Amino acid sequence: GAEGRQDVIVLILESWSAYHSDTWGGVTSWTPELDKISNKSMVFQRTVAGGFNTNQGLMSIISGVPLLSPLTSLFSRKAFEPAWGWDYTLPKQLSSGGYRTAFLTSGDLSFQGKAAWIEHAGFDYIEGHDAPVYLGHPRGHFNAAPDEVLFSRTVNYWYENSGAPEPLAIVVESVSSHTPFIHPLTGEKGEEPVIRYMDEVTGRFFRSLESAGYFARGGLLLIASDHRSMTVIREEEARLFGDWAPALVPMLVYSEGISPQTIERVVHQSDITPSLAGVLTQQACGYPDWRNLFEEDPGESNRCVFHASGTDWEKLLVFCDRGYG
Repeated sequence: GAEGRQDVIVLILESWSAYHSDTWGGVTSWTPELDKISNKSMVFQRTVAGGFNTNQGLMSIISGVPLLSPLTSLFSRKAFEPAWGWDYTLPKQLSSGGYRTAFLTSGDLSFQGKAAWIEHAGFDYIEGHDAPVYLGHPRGHFNAAPDEVLFSRTVNYWYENSGAPEPLAIVVESVSSHTPFIHPLTGEKGEEPVIRYMDEVTGRFFRSLESAGYFARGGLLLIASDHRSMTVIREEEARLFGDWAPALVPMLVYSEGISPQTIERVVHQSDITPSLAGVLTQQACGYPDWRNLFEEDPGESNRCVFHASGTDWEKLLVFCDRGYG
């Protein structure tokens, strides 16, 4: 690994989809703030999500699990199967490299046993909806306070802990843009106002990190979606993305030390964990055939990645550099 040892924040935006954003050739233009951030970032145009729901996104991103195979029948599956027992999660790899790690969300961590799995993944500090900072705020899906409160808490948490000798890694899971789409402040129903809210507060979050000196101190920010939104694929989206439509999600990386660039090669959410371990610590470990987000692959490649289907739960979609299956 490169052992960069700079602080890192991984922001997981609920239901952020390629069709929302101009940068990813979207059809709605609902995320102007994220588009502004992407203009100065490393942008990944062909990122495949591990699956169609939040648990699958978290498993792929935090555990680096690329193959969310239906190991058991639909109604006997355990929460976060098959991401238990893996020694090379993001927090475990970064902790072995000297990092302190935290998982922050404003949602209820008791849902589907998420708290137990997040702890099992190896985070040093875990915070959910019952944190004192969320008292008195309106509550939405999963008893979560609005994302803007979570993002403010994240900036404050980083600032309060940034003086320690160990570098800090924070994974932030947003909630407000979960379906059904209900604006967390106004109660307005609809996908557009909710996605625009998510975009607006993410832009504020980015500027708050700038003001707090996060980027000036070398901090790295990775923003990724957990999955494409749980909505019907639109005709125009199908024309634009074809077979990739159900699995394609946006992802970007920003740091003052990274030049803006657009990456066209196929990557997967499971590449995040070993790639960050590789750039931040002395060594990285991932499943065979993982692709380093920060390095160009030499020569011709026909790497394949996987997406657990949301329409037929017994199938996997396979996306390769040279095609789809």
